[in-house]
Amino acid sequence: MRSQHFTPSRNRKPVSSTLILIAVSTTSILLLAIFGYAFLYPARQASQSASTVPRSSFTFNSTAENVPLDPWNPATAIRGRPPTKTKIAYVFAGSVRSFTCPRVHWSLRWNLIDAMGGEAYTFIRTSVEDNANVKTGKGTLWTPEYNSAELDATLSILNPRKVEYFRLSTQLDEMRKLFPSMIHRVFQENDQRRYSMFFHRCMAYRMVVEYEKKHNMRFDWVALTRLDAAWLEPVVPIEMFSKDRVWLTETGYVPFNDQFMLIPREFADYLYDLDTKVTPKVYCLGGPDVETWKCRREALEAKYPKDHAFINATLQHCCHDNTPKGANREGFSETIHFRHLQQGRIPVGFARLPVYITRLNKKGECLPECARLYHNFKQSVYEGLEFSYPFFAPLNALDNRMMSIPDTNIGTCTVLESPYSTWNPISAHAFQQWQAPRQRVNYGQNLYQQLHKFHPSIVFNSKLTIPWKIRTTMLVDRCLTANFTSLAVEWDFCRLHMRLKGGRRHHPAQSWYLHVRPHDDRILQSLIVRDHYDFLLPPHTFRPNVTQIYMARRDPRWFEAGPVMYCLTAVPGSGRKLLPRFNENITFAFRPCVHTFEENPQQFFLTVTGETFGTNGLTSTVGKIMYAENPKYCLVRDEDEGPEVRTSTLSLGACDSFSPTRKYFEFESLS
Repeated sequence: MRSQHFTPSRNRKPVSSTLILIAVSTTSILLLAIFGYAFLYPARQASQSASTVPRSSFTFNSTAENVPLDPWNPATAIRGRPPTKTKIAYVFAGSVRSFTCPRVHWSLRWNLIDAMGGEAYTFIRTSVEDNANVKTGKGTLWTPEYNSAELDATLSILNPRKVEYFRLSTQLDEMRKLFPSMIHRVFQENDQRRYSMFFHRCMAYRMVVEYEKKHNMRFDWVALTRLDAAWLEPVVPIEMFSKDRVWLTETGYVPFNDQFMLIPREFADYLYDLDTKVTPKVYCLGGPDVETWKCRREALEAKYPKDHAFINATLQHCCHDNTPKGANREGFSETIHFRHLQQGRIPVGFARLPVYITRLNKKGECLPECARLYHNFKQSVYEGLEFSYPFFAPLNALDNRMMSIPDTNIGTCTVLESPYSTWNPISAHAFQQWQAPRQRVNYGQNLYQQLHKFHPSIVFNSKLTIPWKIRTTMLVDRCLTANFTSLAVEWDFCRLHMRLKGGRRHHPAQSWYLHVRPHDDRILQSLIVRDHYDFLLPPHTFRPNVTQIYMARRDPRWFEAGPVMYCLTAVPGSGRKLLPRFNENITFAFRPCVHTFEENPQQFFLTVTGETFGTNGLTSTVGKIMYAENPKYCLVRDEDEGPEVRTSTLSLGACDSFSPTRKYFEFESLS
């Protein structure tokens, strides 16, 4: 439409102030309507796409397909962030392994690459073969069964600038050709499995350097990443990371680990250089993967009877503790990594970079190592680390090495990775066949800008992985608590979990998750849901959906998480079957979760906001929990008569018959 320019006339009569006010008000309303439609349109378009896009022969879980995209999801706020010119090279080196697991490859994209922002460039050096760790220097070679089309589709979501394939079965020839010196040969033959990891990282980084030379540019950051590593939640934007240090992940079995490193470009040449790593002050033969006989002269002479130079060089590079009775710790990969940073005098810091390895077994099962998110020693050994590693960068807002890892990490990982998970994305290969030709995703752009093009199961809603503490609202400080031994649910003192490393953590028996599941039960249509700012609050239930309140069952003594999810469940207190006419005999317990409303409606509720925010400002809100089968009934607690009286039971009663102090609860975010 051709634009029209309006020129005011000098003879125009003055307009009354009333008419001006009406015009301004009308314009404001129209602008607000347009803005609201523009903001909510992506979610609306995405929810419609599931029914309009042609399907292939694949069948998908109907629950996942009907989950609407949440415009208030904290992760989707990235869409509104202005793009930056910060150039980040993501360097992947190693076997494919569990990268084909949907939660691994999609979390890499959503929670790391796109959440970090900037201009992403990926470089991949990989192999379809794997080298199983059997506590020997060479390991055991095996080849998982990968579908080539599936692998290509999965790698394509990273939008790689270059992909190189190598074979573990023939890699020794390449190593000898490029690094023929005696010291390299010592590790190539005696510790091939670990040396190959360092070697292929070095080769992958060469692609980065070649790309810089070819395009006459220089990256700002280099990220050392793994194809088999999943990410628990979106990381903070790249602009928040100061470039005066190498950023290490706060997770892992030891403080210094190389599961992930965010490296300013000025430190990358040294950290990827193989010659500076294969030196006597950094690398030695030892650790759990090198046999002790390799450091005994008589055994070496029996294996290499005429190669005296190789035997002498091998013995010179054995770790001091690689003996039958030695601790054998100096040869750990993490210890080598620590000494390499130390020799380079590299300034380091720790940030919240929640990465965890996922294993792929020979049955094709994806097995996440959630325990890596829990074992961390930052706070308790930091003072000792200052003496052994004097190159820590000064503390800043993002560097959290003085804080311990919260227990909620392992609970969230267990919840996310369980068969009951709130996030069950289809694979990249299945998604490729699901897409319509005109709706193809451009993997060269940030995916958060293209939410409407994705299958609803793929989009990661980080709010569904937030743990919540459910508290009483007045008189006493009590929290909804699961008893892992008796499987009862009761009100108990709100506690902090004090276990290992001296860290303050929220108690795992009081960390609940809210899982919204779609459901089309007509009885829910009569419920009136108050408007609210959903991005500040728990995932409240909108018609016609229902909510389960659950957590992973833990070991009662050590609180290790099990694979089975347990839900808050309404049960008859006197052994009766639940009837439509509710009575005070109904209590609540901790039972294994079901997947659908029809399997057990006693596990489904509606969480509805109250009229006020909680005591902790934007991290908590006051709400009530309504019984989904009949929303006229709410969870209520026994009345407290004083601050010392312990309330131990929940019951079900008519919402209109109880005071606010008994039917309203405070949801406090623990993330």
